[in-house]
Amino acid sequence: MRDKVKWWAAGGMLVIIFAMTLMRSPQAISRMLAVVASDLAMFSLFMHAAFLAVLAAGLLLPGARVRLFGGFLGLLSASAAGVALYYFVLPNILLFGLYFALILNGLRRGGLGWDLGKTNAADRLFGLIGLIFGFWYLHWVQSPIMLNALLFSPLGVVNCPTMLTISGFLCLASQRPSGLELVSGAVCVYFGLFGIFLLGAYVDVALVACGAYQLARLAITARRCAALEPGGLGKA
Repeated sequence: MRDKVKWWAAGGMLVIIFAMTLMRSPQAISRMLAVVASDLAMFSLFMHAAFLAVLAAGLLLPGARVRLFGGFLGLLSASAAGVALYYFVLPNILLFGLYFALILNGLRRGGLGWDLGKTNAADRLFGLIGLIFGFWYLHWVQSPIMLNALLFSPLGVVNCPTMLTISGFLCLASQRPSGLELVSGAVCVYFGLFGIFLLGAYVDVALVACGAYQLARLAITARRCAALEPGGLGKA
């Protein structure tokens, strides 16, 4: 019963967040995101450096990987929530606050792990897509875009690159809470489609792909678990 309450609460919050994104015109949202990305370009540069340092250290030090990767996901969500609070972007405050709570709970309960030997080819493919395009997000940067995106794309600052990076790390996770997987998958698909069709951010195809993969993986896992329950094999 308690788990059902948590699922309904998370689902209800997502519905509220999604509804809030439709209360402003796409043009107003684009202007606001461009201003935020420009104002915090130097902070984005710091987050890029932190990304590379954490990724390298996590790959070289498997024993510290959960603390490094999990801590970085917490930093990303807290950073984006703080930026949203400063600019008073209410949907993002709620969204990244939810992310932060789920990540913190997953770390506290030991529900997050990155044993890369237990991942399959699809996990690694979508994880790589998420990490590459989260880091090298080809939108909200000045020309030359290809170069500036490597340094100043708004990672940990605005929605899509931050969510895409979190999704990339979760795609590579050998263990992750189902609630966090669901929230990440759902928001990536929603904001990816929003970005493609309303904001002209075509790089968000990567966001939709990673989010859809997370949702598909969650559905497959849930089906397998149901099949293992008493009487489940007959129903499957």
